[in-house]
Amino acid sequence: MNFKYTLLKRKHDELHHMYDDREISDMVSSLFTFICNKIEKGTSDLTEQIIEDVFIFCNTSFNKINKITCQTYIDGIKDKLWDDDNAFLLSKLSANEVVGFGDFNLKSYIYYMFKTKRLSELKKLPFIKVVDLAIDCIESPELYNPYHVYKRLVHDIFEKSLFTGCPSLNKILNSSESIDSNLKSLLISHDTINNVCISKKNREIENTLKVNVLRRLSQPDNVYNHDDVCKHITTYESSSKITLNKEQIDGIHVALAKSLSFITGSAGTGKTTLFDGFSYIFKQLYPLTKIIYTAISGKAVMVLKKYIGDSKNRYFMTLAKLSKTIIEPGSYVICDEASMIGYTHLNMLIKKFSQNIILVGDIKQALPIKSVGQAFTSLIDKPYCVNNVIRLTRILRQKEGSGVLNLIHEYTSKKKEHITLEPYTNQTEGVYFKEVEDDTELATFYIEFNKTFPNMIGVQSQKVDDININIQFVVNKKKKAHKIYNKKFYVGDKVMRIQNLIIETDNIYTPNGASGRITYIDGSVYHIEYDDPMFKSEEVLKEVFINEFKLNYIQTIHKNQGSSAEQVLLHVPNNAAYSYNLMNYRIPGRKNLLYTGLSRAKSLLVIVGDSLNVLNINKNADFFVPIDNLDIAEPS
Repeated sequence: MNFKYTLLKRKHDELHHMYDDREISDMVSSLFTFICNKIEKGTSDLTEQIIEDVFIFCNTSFNKINKITCQTYIDGIKDKLWDDDNAFLLSKLSANEVVGFGDFNLKSYIYYMFKTKRLSELKKLPFIKVVDLAIDCIESPELYNPYHVYKRLVHDIFEKSLFTGCPSLNKILNSSESIDSNLKSLLISHDTINNVCISKKNREIENTLKVNVLRRLSQPDNVYNHDDVCKHITTYESSSKITLNKEQIDGIHVALAKSLSFITGSAGTGKTTLFDGFSYIFKQLYPLTKIIYTAISGKAVMVLKKYIGDSKNRYFMTLAKLSKTIIEPGSYVICDEASMIGYTHLNMLIKKFSQNIILVGDIKQALPIKSVGQAFTSLIDKPYCVNNVIRLTRILRQKEGSGVLNLIHEYTSKKKEHITLEPYTNQTEGVYFKEVEDDTELATFYIEFNKTFPNMIGVQSQKVDDININIQFVVNKKKKAHKIYNKKFYVGDKVMRIQNLIIETDNIYTPNGASGRITYIDGSVYHIEYDDPMFKSEEVLKEVFINEFKLNYIQTIHKNQGSSAEQVLLHVPNNAAYSYNLMNYRIPGRKNLLYTGLSRAKSLLVIVGDSLNVLNINKNADFFVPIDNLDIAEPS
């Protein structure tokens, strides 16, 4: 027995030091341990030969690929193995077998096979499976789409090269089978709405959600001492110097009573304050019970952790990590930014947690880029959920009577009136408009604004790279440039991490979206200091830096979602190059996207551009309402 565990440790340590990239080494060695543990707990005997076979698989499967592809392949393997209690077969972990599990989608699979020079193996997949995998790669906030939309998007995946130097899927497969006939066989129409359809796979996921939610809603309310909760609320208010309003107090009671609850409110209505209060009261009532805080993005989880605070029996993790974590029975879970979760996420939470699931979100927020459906947004208005929903309506993030608060009210109202703003002339509070005609004027104003407000953030809807380069050029005219390939960087540049940094053995986690600066450059090593002290500073080789960081003078609204600042510069020009996703009426959720940008500011918001046209186009549009098939009768 001791020999087996000595061998396991030795092989783990070999893998942990095998790759130049510490993160890849950590991921691969952790996968080795995960697979061996799965075998030992399953029906197979963990022999010395099996340990060696698993080691060889881990040693040979992740060479020549980048960190993201490595991460997605490993995520697919773990997803495939997690609920699989069958006899273990290592051959079932090949890329051909794992594609479609976890985040290892068709595009990741093709890139993996391209980099490992095995593209011809794609022909081993049944053609209908390739079409099905292509459907899963469609990035649309709508779960139900007209057939012609599916057709166009799937044909794009087959006809265009997905990566530089990689042939198109049509050329790789060279199949005589029809994409259209296979596509039609994989889609099913909506029950009541004409001319829209969904994949059969996603319909099954949606039907499972219906069953799971109704079963959860049928459970009796939890019993607790109402008077004790009221006393704890008074104590919390006294110690935190925060007075909870009636809506927030009602939210605490619903979260304690219901096994599935929905708390929704616009930006700044005190959602985070509500579950900070809930967390305090929960600890007084159930000091030995674990509570898990989760969200889609690592950045959102870190914001939660910073606000709520670490404590015994409090755990913070992304939904992706939570899905692969064994949860102690009786644990509770709070999911923030719940408007971003899909059907599969909620199905996972319901399956994992027998106790209370508390979903907190804002249905007006920017839409998720990748998800199967929008569970929170779809369910919150269903008649059968009405007793489990709390709506927060009073905005607290911005000061009462402030221009930011007034603008949000005006933007979300249904009055068909144009918004007008006073020009910005160095005010410190309120909402104003600054007219700029081109990128040079924008860069000049940015520098002035940033000097006055060093902690300000700049936000734009899309295509921020060109703007960032222009600002960088103006800021650093007299500094020495450091080149990486065709890009220039300077000491003092604002940068953002665009890939998660996860090294579990060293307890290091810095999320995608963490912002900081280049403090100095020592030859090929870039030193990064983060704005938030909870993230450790980094020394990064330039070959890693160029792939894992980008300029961050201005960031996209999506990247900034979940954060806020006292002063915000929002660039919204009447220009399709920078505002296309806010100007094209065919793009769903454009009003939600701009709303998210507007609501990032606490004290001062300066909208920058050549006019307020884009603001008013979206003010008079509608917020996104997803199509779903969840309109079922309320259970008796």
